[in-house]
Amino acid sequence: MSTLRSALTALAFVGSLGAQTYEFTTFAGATESVTPRDGTGPAARFRLPVGLAVAANGNLIVADTGCVRQVTPDATVTTIAGSLTVAGVANGPAATARFLSPWGLAFDASANLYIVDTFANNVRRLSPAGDVVNVAGLSLLTGSADGNGTAARFNYPVGAAIDRAGNLYVADSLNNTIRRVTPAGDTTTIAGTAGTTGATDGPGASALFNHPTGLAIDAADNLYVADLDNHTIRKISPAGVVSTLAGTARATGGTDGTGAAARFLAPAGVALDAAGNVFVCEYANHTVRKITPEGAVTTIGGSPGVSGNATGAGSVARFSRPYAIAVDQAGSLYVADSGNYVVRKGTIAARPVIQSAAQALQVATGSTVALSVAASGSALTYQWQKNGAPILGATGSSYVFTAQSLSTGSYSVDVTSPGGTVRSNASAVALAAPAAAAGRISNLAIRSQAGTGGQTLIVGFAVGGAGSTGSKPILIRGVGPALGAFGLTDFLADPKLEVYASATGAKLNENDNWSGDAQVAAASAALGAFSLGAPTSRDAALYLPNIASATYTVQISGPAAGVALAEIYDATAATAFTASTPRLVNVSARTQVGLDGDVLIAGFYVGGQTAKTMLIRAIGPTLTAFGVTGAVADPKLELFTGATKINENDNWGGDPTLGASFSSVGAFPLASTTRDAALLVTLAPGSYTAQVSGVGGTTGTALVEVYDVP
Repeated sequence: MSTLRSALTALAFVGSLGAQTYEFTTFAGATESVTPRDGTGPAARFRLPVGLAVAANGNLIVADTGCVRQVTPDATVTTIAGSLTVAGVANGPAATARFLSPWGLAFDASANLYIVDTFANNVRRLSPAGDVVNVAGLSLLTGSADGNGTAARFNYPVGAAIDRAGNLYVADSLNNTIRRVTPAGDTTTIAGTAGTTGATDGPGASALFNHPTGLAIDAADNLYVADLDNHTIRKISPAGVVSTLAGTARATGGTDGTGAAARFLAPAGVALDAAGNVFVCEYANHTVRKITPEGAVTTIGGSPGVSGNATGAGSVARFSRPYAIAVDQAGSLYVADSGNYVVRKGTIAARPVIQSAAQALQVATGSTVALSVAASGSALTYQWQKNGAPILGATGSSYVFTAQSLSTGSYSVDVTSPGGTVRSNASAVALAAPAAAAGRISNLAIRSQAGTGGQTLIVGFAVGGAGSTGSKPILIRGVGPALGAFGLTDFLADPKLEVYASATGAKLNENDNWSGDAQVAAASAALGAFSLGAPTSRDAALYLPNIASATYTVQISGPAAGVALAEIYDATAATAFTASTPRLVNVSARTQVGLDGDVLIAGFYVGGQTAKTMLIRAIGPTLTAFGVTGAVADPKLELFTGATKINENDNWGGDPTLGASFSSVGAFPLASTTRDAALLVTLAPGSYTAQVSGVGGTTGTALVEVYDVP
């Protein structure tokens, strides 16, 4: 019975399991408390980033000590108002304006940027033209007075948000109130009572806050408040009624939950996305939380109570005293990680991508079956199931077992990354009838450029197999002009076919023009090979009725370069095959890998009634050890049935199962770090195509190998 080392590639997408996960990276700045400077990405420095806003053009605005910074989507940081080195209180052109501690930021519909200068106790406005003016409050004077312009008084104002009518809302932190500043500069108190702390919900002045900080507003003008010392997230309706969205007043912690069941610790910043989700950064918990419109709270970044500095997905990320958060139009998050002096970016972590389709297989009792999955993504983990139930210990990209009656069933695998879990299509594994004809390679074909000298197409093949005896008939064809019937115009015009014994180098036979040879024509028709057309075509072909078990080399050349097809057929009649009949056990071709239509293509057919295990390799870098120059640096191997991709590999990565298969078929070893590609697959009877290309559009010499795995 044949040993099946890889039974299927269960790679078709079924569905995603689990909630979205955010992956956090450092967008700009570096974790150093140094003099701030402009620059790109990690070359930039912040002194204390505490406020964020996203402009309509996608630029991120950052409130830093004494100045306002801009970060473009490519992470270029510039100072757009104030000074990196000199703090103060001054209006005028952006370059000469001075700020003490800008914090809350908000844009109106005309691209005016409102800046809450916390230590100066006022609100400023930066116009698109670059002029800074005072809007409300009088610099350096504290109080709680309503009024127009400089008649208003604030006490440590922090958060800012703007509604659809252009009204600015300010979290007046030490007054424990929420203030509104109209476009005309009139300031009024809409919620809370100055000088009184509490956690009471209700309308207007009857509601009480305790150190409100961050503000955000939704499309319906509902206002969201990070109530820092109440450890809650509050909501103010357009009518001015205050309610508690999540958390319980003065009950601290980091527990996820819905509504009052959730716990926060010093929430400082809030932001909303287009779907109405509220995002919260917690100053003392060092986390980023998400609140759905239904009030369900989850932790999406950091670990409650754990301060640190680390990028990564979900709980792997670490923050230190995050003060502010913003969301762009694409749904990406930005976090002012003040204790680390950086701005972080959070994007929804990508789910794994399962790249190809599954096969249902009939396998022989006692054979080794290895189910495998090919998926792309970061930090992948695997869990195999049989008939929907997890298989204990089956947590690799392959699952290997011995086929027996209990093995029949439906197999699938969950592939998990930080972005979620994707389940493959289920693939059925069944036992074949005892009398079923064993699977085998029936023919092999290599399509590539060929010519003269160094452009000669060289194909190797081996006949034999464990337990086989005697000789067998083989049909070999070197096709050029007949390819024109398939629309190919750059075919090899006059191919010459030569067959050599690999062991001795002796030429065994050759053919230039097939000339309508009767045995070639009859064998081609019996084997289902396409017609070579008129006997006058310049295609080459040989029918070898009694070829011994050995290794052979086929050379196809021509006077001028063109595309050629080398074909090798097992010409033994299907009804005459027995367990001792020699088989095609290996074919290989070393040739040039080009672009587009000039990629290296190897086709083969699996005959018989049971699945057949194949080892397919695309060798590039390792060829240099054999003195080959110009090898393709990073070959990619893709396996198709028709137009459906059933597996692929870029770098084989030292997989131990693959390594064992190399030894079993006598293939030369590959270093685990090479970029050579390999696939170990068990395939149902049918036609398949292996394509070899260079990653990134690269070209060069490659060796493609197809082995019958015993």
